[in-house]
Amino acid sequence: MGSAAGKQTKQFTLLFSLSRNEADATQTNFAEIYPVWSIAITSNGKQLAAATADAVINLWCLLTYQPLVALQGHGDTVWNVSYSPDDRWLASCSADGTVRLWEVDTGFPKAILRGHLNWVWCVGWAPDSSRFVTGGSDCRILCWEVGHNLPIGNVQAHMKSVNSVAFSPKDPSRVIAASSDGTISVWDIDRLELLYRMEGHIGSVTQVCVCPRTDSLLASAGEDATIRLWNLSDFTPDKVDACRSRDKGYNLAHHILKGHLETVNTLAFCADGLLLASGSCDTTVRIWNVSTKQPSLNAVFKAHESWVRALCWTLDQQILATTSTDGLISLWSVPRKYHIQTAGRQQTGVV
Repeated sequence: MGSAAGKQTKQFTLLFSLSRNEADATQTNFAEIYPVWSIAITSNGKQLAAATADAVINLWCLLTYQPLVALQGHGDTVWNVSYSPDDRWLASCSADGTVRLWEVDTGFPKAILRGHLNWVWCVGWAPDSSRFVTGGSDCRILCWEVGHNLPIGNVQAHMKSVNSVAFSPKDPSRVIAASSDGTISVWDIDRLELLYRMEGHIGSVTQVCVCPRTDSLLASAGEDATIRLWNLSDFTPDKVDACRSRDKGYNLAHHILKGHLETVNTLAFCADGLLLASGSCDTTVRIWNVSTKQPSLNAVFKAHESWVRALCWTLDQQILATTSTDGLISLWSVPRKYHIQTAGRQQTGVV
């Protein structure tokens, strides 16, 4: 279920590791390792959701580090899970071609949504929790409204799989996507209109995220082992015209963050936007100081024994959670100077 640990890094300390496999091992003589593909944490810091390779979503209590319930229903691998900002809903998407909504308080299924033609890779919530977008191997972005079983928006966004989608935290009409075609696109999801398309990565772009501090700053990760920082404010009218007229978009000047040795699978800005965490197939996590002028490396540590598949920060920036194909969910203590006060964490009493 979990194990305490005192493993040290230069700045980040391993607090606890959660694992379904230990619970399974008590029932049999051996436990199968279930890779964990995605994790999410509620904004109040009380609950963590983990999507494992056996098509189950496991919910964990972050007050007791004990498992709560296993959500079953998907017929194939669950690739991505995401809580709504108001903590009411958990959205999940799967290789079974469906998107599912679950009630966070009860664990009950709310809806089974069908619209993609094949695997659904990713999901991202709007800031007001009223709708969300999904991306899939059918190259499309679909927009869904909570309470409706049919998509309210549908756009053919890329030439290959859409691997990552994210709403702007400050503009509820703006959606950013990353694709296996090597480009990043920015859309007005209300008008289904392409705003920008950017190229620069060599090979697939695995994830994109938007800085909470300024929504013109994007971070992307790729199989070329780099992280790239893009500032949409650098687009001039002529560059906008160029990026819309070319299939591959425009190679906007950007920062390239190097250090990982293999594919970078996952990225996440912390809540105040000052730090960016990245996780890679090289088993390490890197923490970067965010800047539009001179970003820099803050810390690096070996996080797992296998590929780092997903990571996320708690809203108060006290914990960074990472997960891997080694089946573990690791909770890392963030240096105190980066902590911020939130009402949710104060209410839970977690330190």
